[in-house]
Amino acid sequence: MNVVHAILARVFVIPFYQANATFILFIAVMAGGFMSKVEHVALASFFVSTPLSLLVPITLWALYTIKVLRFNQALLLRAENTFMQHYCLLPIRSQWLGWLSAVAAQLLPVIAYGIFLGSMAIRQKAWMSLVVVVLALMVLILFTVALLYRARLYFQRQHTPSGLRRWLDKTFVRPYPLFFIEWIVRRQPLLLFGTKALGCLLLFGITYLYTDETYDSRLLIMGITAVAAANLQLVWELLQFEHVHFSIVRQLPLPFGRRILYTSVTLCALLLPEVGLIITYLPANLAVTEAMAGVVYLLAGAILFYGFLHWRDRAPEQLGGIAFAWVIGSVVLTLFHVPALVLAAVNLFLGLYGWMKYFYRFEQRAGN
Repeated sequence: MNVVHAILARVFVIPFYQANATFILFIAVMAGGFMSKVEHVALASFFVSTPLSLLVPITLWALYTIKVLRFNQALLLRAENTFMQHYCLLPIRSQWLGWLSAVAAQLLPVIAYGIFLGSMAIRQKAWMSLVVVVLALMVLILFTVALLYRARLYFQRQHTPSGLRRWLDKTFVRPYPLFFIEWIVRRQPLLLFGTKALGCLLLFGITYLYTDETYDSRLLIMGITAVAAANLQLVWELLQFEHVHFSIVRQLPLPFGRRILYTSVTLCALLLPEVGLIITYLPANLAVTEAMAGVVYLLAGAILFYGFLHWRDRAPEQLGGIAFAWVIGSVVLTLFHVPALVLAAVNLFLGLYGWMKYFYRFEQRAGN
């Protein structure tokens, strides 16, 4: 069993932390830079005060777990990991213990914070909250292990579309801007819905900060910056769809302006949940024009990423550094009172420049 644990650690655990080091560092800097020890304790006390308030950290844990699950499933599909197809030949007990060790190591930040919340619940004698924390951690770990076990056990299973799906495919003709939306829903539903849930949850929390004070529009722009960075993975998937999975569109004699229009409509459709939340929960003292500027800035950020990714093909694990650098730079400029529309104009110009210059030069690297 020690050999199995060592192999799974080398294949899944170490690459996971190498690929997400920037993301984890960003979360640590944001948490440690804006909150003191006393504030962390106060926040944990609020979480364990009622089982309902625990839904906030549990939701974040679930999103992190989805990220872990997606990463592991992607690793299982890589050519160098085809030997994992034989993992299902091990005894079932050995398979489960191996997956448990790997998943627990990947979910170590979640488990550590869960232990912290559990200690706070014991200190406050909030026994129901303690039970909820323990059950949530167990469900997340076992659910991830069960999905990975099933993915290895049935990796060659043929998927037959349902009768309803076949009827919908024959009855409704979809416009091209919705091709990617349907493709990502079928191929990466966890990525799509996890990203949308994270973005909406972040915006909802930011719009409700400082409700008793005058709301600073810069806080909203910084929140939109983080949401735009969270959508970088979806933008990368869109790039792969148009250049790799559905590359025939690249060969069609379409005017470049129409290509920009089609892809911009797709990006707008992807960002609809965040846009709706910005408009619906706009702080009372902010003008509608500031909300519209935030929406334009969000779309411009997506176009910047799309154009920038055309410069050179990058693996998914390289996206974290790009997002981190862009967020830090944009936040600093926002703190210096650079208007959102100015940031949007710069992002839009750079994105369109990279898009138009490198669209036909883009080539996927071997191995991606």
